[in-house]
Amino acid sequence: MTTGDDRRRHSRFDILRARATIYRGPQGPEGLVVDARPVRKNWARTPIDLCEGGAQIVVSDRLEPGTAVYGAIDVDECAERIQIRGEIRWCAPLRGPEGAFRAGVMFKDLDPSQVRAISLVRECLVFVRIKALRAMKQPEEGKKRGSPPASPKKE
Repeated sequence: MTTGDDRRRHSRFDILRARATIYRGPQGPEGLVVDARPVRKNWARTPIDLCEGGAQIVVSDRLEPGTAVYGAIDVDECAERIQIRGEIRWCAPLRGPEGAFRAGVMFKDLDPSQVRAISLVRECLVFVRIKALRAMKQPEEGKKRGSPPASPKKE
């Protein structure tokens, strides 16, 4: 039996400080909205994870699998905006806030620059997290070793 992880071509990574906008409907060339509705509703609340092939996003209402979507994911830690276009693959109720759902978005026809932006975000977040872990370890290591000896004063 093939699981979802076995079918993935790209590994997902968590994105913590990020915002998303997701609109229903196909998007035409140069970002022109093909959907004829006069008012666009942002269905996204927050992105959970991301990879070069898709994203998991918390949305405000149930979106049916097969629904065309477009929008953007802004990753604050990396000052990067990723323009997305894709399709809802699954949508399930989220434990917690009433009315919230988790949705899997499979990206379609992403521009190569957007695929590269996702790779850059992955690299950036790895760097940011390693830096944070090192900063957390430094005070701990100082406690384990004790205080460094005082350096002699020069007079």
